[in-house]
Amino acid sequence: MITIGGAIITIVLNIILIPILHYTGAAIATFSCYLFMMVSSYLLGQKHYPVPYQVKKLISYILLVVLLYLVHAALVYWINGALWFSLLSAVILLGGFTAFVAKIEAAELAKMPVIGKYFQHKIG
Repeated sequence: MITIGGAIITIVLNIILIPILHYTGAAIATFSCYLFMMVSSYLLGQKHYPVPYQVKKLISYILLVVLLYLVHAALVYWINGALWFSLLSAVILLGGFTAFVAKIEAAELAKMPVIGKYFQHKIG
C-alpha cells in the first residue's frame, strides 16, 4: 500500500509539476514520493516493531541540510552564478557538514570496524 501511495503521488505530481517546472518538477515529485514512503514506513514500523531511533537528531540533520542548501542557492544566485563557484561553494558546505557530523558522531564512528581507527581518541 505504501508503494502504491508513492506511485500515485509521483504520477499526480509529475502531471502537475513537469509542465510548469520541467525536470525540477520531476525531482520534486520524486522527492515527495520518497518522503511519503519514508514517513509511512517509519510510522508503520514503529507501530509493529519499535526501534529507538534518535528522531530529534535525525530531524536536526535534515533541517541543517535544508539550511545549507538554501545558503548555497543564495550564494550562487546573489554572488556568482558561474558553475565553478557553485561547485566550489557546494564542496565547501558539504565538507563543513561532513566535519560537523563526524565531530558529533565520533563516538559511534569509532565503533565501526573499518573507519573506526580514524576516530579513535588518543589517551595520554
